[in-house]
Amino acid sequence: MGGPPAGVVGLAMYVASRTAGCPYCSAHSCSFAIRRGAAPDKVAAALAPDRASFTRGELAAIAVARSLARIPCELTAGERAELVGVYGERNAEWIMLAAVMMGFLNKFMDAIGVELEPSVVSEVKSTMGPGWSAGKAGTMLDPAAPELPVPRSTAGGRRCDCSRSCLPLSASTAVGSAGRPVDGPRSAASSASERATTSRSWHGFSPVTPAVASRRCCG
Repeated sequence: MGGPPAGVVGLAMYVASRTAGCPYCSAHSCSFAIRRGAAPDKVAAALAPDRASFTRGELAAIAVARSLARIPCELTAGERAELVGVYGERNAEWIMLAAVMMGFLNKFMDAIGVELEPSVVSEVKSTMGPGWSAGKAGTMLDPAAPELPVPRSTAGGRRCDCSRSCLPLSASTAVGSAGRPVDGPRSAASSASERATTSRSWHGFSPVTPAVASRRCCG
C-alpha cells in the first residue's frame, strides 16, 4: 500500500520524543521503532548518529524530527528538501506528521501524568541507554524488576509476540491518516490490564481512559 519504511517513521517518532524530553513517549516510540524494523543499535545511536552507520533517508528523518521537536522549531529548508529528495513529497510528509504528532503527545502525556508501564521500560531501557530516565513518569516502577529482551521486529507483516493480539503491520498501517498510530484488537485481559495501568497518574489528575492513553500496538 506504499508509504515510507515503518522503521524510519518510528525512528523519527523516537528522536522527536527524546529531543522533547518526554520519558513516556520516548520509551513507547523506542519499542514502536524496533517492532517496525528499526535496528536496535541504530535506535540507540539515533540522538548522535554516525553518518557511516545510517542511510541517507534515516539521517534525513532524524534531522527533521530533531528540528521539529525543538522549541522554537528549527526546521530548515535544507532539512526538508533532503527528506523530500529521499522519500518524495508524500512520504516525507508522512514522516514529518509522525514527528509532529509526537509534539502533541509529548506534552499531553507529561501533562496528564500517565505512568510508564514496567514491561515497556524493561524491554527498551538497555537500548535507550544511561542518558534516559523514566523520571516522574516512572515513580511506580520497581527498580529491581528483571530486564526483558529487546522487542522483535514485526516488519513484513509478521505478528508480534505481545499480548494485545495486534494486527500485522506494514509501513502503510504503522501510522494511519494524519500520522495516527494504528493498533489492532486487544484481548479482554489486556484491555483490563491497560485500564488498571492508565488509571494511575503521578500528579493526581483524573484517570486517563485507555482509548486516549493506550492507542498503540506493541509500543
